[in-house]
Amino acid sequence: MTEKDDARKNDGEKLRYDLVPADALEQLAGVFTLGAGKYGDRNWEKGFAFTRVYAAMMRHLQAWYLGEDYDQDDGQHHLAAVAWGAFVLIHFQMNGPVMDDRPV
Repeated sequence: MTEKDDARKNDGEKLRYDLVPADALEQLAGVFTLGAGKYGDRNWEKGFAFTRVYAAMMRHLQAWYLGEDYDQDDGQHHLAAVAWGAFVLIHFQMNGPVMDDRPV
């Protein structure tokens, strides 16, 4: 069956998970896996102060910016650690716990 012969289906409003790069998602899963091994599954869901997550994200981003792609302590990609922070902050804002201690 060719693409032209495929059954028609309207997916226009559905989320396109197929567009998320699998290799980057795998790096993100690696950060979650490392955290689960160190602190227990889903421990992060207890919450963190937003500024604590932000500070960690900025340390990882700065290390990456200065040419260090992988964290020397745990081997995780620095940008995956930044993505982890962004993901958990989104989750906390949407679902709690909200520990929003931003200065503004």
